[in-house]
Amino acid sequence: MNALGLAILALALGHVFSNAVRTLPAMAADVLQRDLGISTDGLAALTGAFPAAFALTMLPVGVALDRYGVKPTALALLAIAAVGSALAAVAAGPWSMLLAQIVLGIGCSGMLMCPVTYAAKNLPPQKFGLWGGVIQAFGNTGMLLSASPLAVLVDHAGWRSGYLACGALAIAAAIAVVAVVREVRT
Repeated sequence: MNALGLAILALALGHVFSNAVRTLPAMAADVLQRDLGISTDGLAALTGAFPAAFALTMLPVGVALDRYGVKPTALALLAIAAVGSALAAVAAGPWSMLLAQIVLGIGCSGMLMCPVTYAAKNLPPQKFGLWGGVIQAFGNTGMLLSASPLAVLVDHAGWRSGYLACGALAIAAAIAVVAVVREVRT
């Protein structure tokens, strides 16, 4: 694989993270409800803050991608996402989990836009469709992570460990972005 492909996949690791951390509450719903002292409706309301924050942040992320570039925007979002994972891992009740979900939503808001924007800026048009599919397929492995390895981790070590593992994934993604993404200013 060439350097451009590696850069796109490094950025797409953020999309893997986003899908894993987004589906983690559904996979661990029973223990989250018990430990946070909330009902099914309460958990739905808390986790609903994630897509709300995600959606509200999309416009500023688009502006940041245009103004500052893909790499700095991706690194800022991955840092926010890692903080959100840490906040979720230490959440002691509904309000702290609500805050964590909001921070995670903000951090994940550009995890698909970053690799897609990078691909659009750096690939010839005839290759963009293929790479758009690769980004989606690679990013969706995050759902597989939360359905199997994270589920085993949560069963053995608790839901907090799942959020810590997701935080480690965000940090690994940031390291990959630093290592292989080269910003080309247009």
